This record gives sequence, C-alpha cells and structure tokens, in this order.
Amino acid sequence: MLSLSNSLYFLKEKNINVVETRRISCKTDLNKIKRFPLVLKIDSIELMHKTDVGGVIVNIKNKRELLNAYNKLKKITKQMVVQPMVKGTEIIVGIKKDPVFEQVILFGSGGILAELFNDFSLRVCPINKKEALEMMEETKTYKILAGFRGVAKTDLNKLADLLVKISRISVKYDLKEMDLNPIICNEEGYFVVDARIKMQ
Repeated sequence: MLSLSNSLYFLKEKNINVVETRRISCKTDLNKIKRFPLVLKIDSIELMHKTDVGGVIVNIKNKRELLNAYNKLKKITKQMVVQPMVKGTEIIVGIKKDPVFEQVILFGSGGILAELFNDFSLRVCPINKKEALEMMEETKTYKILAGFRGVAKTDLNKLADLLVKISRISVKYDLKEMDLNPIICNEEGYFVVDARIKMQ
C-alpha cells in the first residue's frame, strides 16, 4: 500500500490533477509555509482512514493554528502532509480488482458520506469516454456537478477524461485497489486531495 503522498505522486506522474501536497516531517518544515487556508493530514500507511482517528485538520487559517494542528497530529504520527484548502463538490473514484472481471471502476458521491449515501456506478475496466459520461449520469451527484440550484458547474468532460485515464492506469499497472476520495470538483476543474493505492 502506498502512503498518501506517494499515491498522489504516482497520480501526478500520470498527468492526473492532484492538489499541491508538501510533506511535513518536523516542526521546522512549517516555517516554509506562507499561504493559507490549509489542510494538515497524517501520511501513514497503517492509518489509511484518517478521519476515523482524527487525522485530518481543515481550514487552518494562520501559523498559530498550523502549529496547534501539527502538535495534535504529532501524537498520531510524525509523518504528515499539508495541502491548500479546496472547496467544491466531493466525489469518489475507486478501483477494485475482482477475481472474475479484473479491475472494476467506481464513481459516486465522495467524502465521509460516500458509504452513507450509497450513490455510485460501476463498470469493468478499461472504459471509454461515452461509458464514463454514462457512469456519472447514473448517480445523484451528477445533478450537482452539472450545476444544480446555483452550484458551480464542473467540467464534466474533464471528469470523464479522468475516469477513462484511471481505468487505463488500473489495467496497465494491474492495481489491486485504488481509492481517490475525495476528489473535489468546482468551476476550476477537479482536484484529487486524498488517495490510497494498493499494488499487487
């Protein structure tokens, strides 16, 4: 299993749009940070469900809050990452290797509500753009992405391209599991902010 930072680096190398991510391993690393608001997260392979252990602190507005967040997460692990705060609609894109169908791709509502809403669509990889668009249309979150009730519309073509690319990467590298959750979508595009990848 790759850590969060290594998973995001892997995706960035494949031209996937990931949010800017900086590793933090000691208190002095915090001095290099100038722009706010931020998110601080643990970067541990063992603790992949970060929200379950309080391993994500959002909307950090200044150096004092950043130091407080660092001291809090340090009790869990010394390995952390810092990211700019990104707002928008949260989605999930996942890959699971099935014993029969090989890699299967999932698209649906993301964030902590992904399992609660049970709003997703599945296809066998690899998929084409037409299938990617159909996957999105099959979910309730599609209406939000398309600009429901004043919500900023997401570029659905870019999102479809992402699904196609992820499906091909999963087959090429014979991935056992990939969980991109959340991907944050807004009028600027999509941003993968959290990821875990399990190789064979």
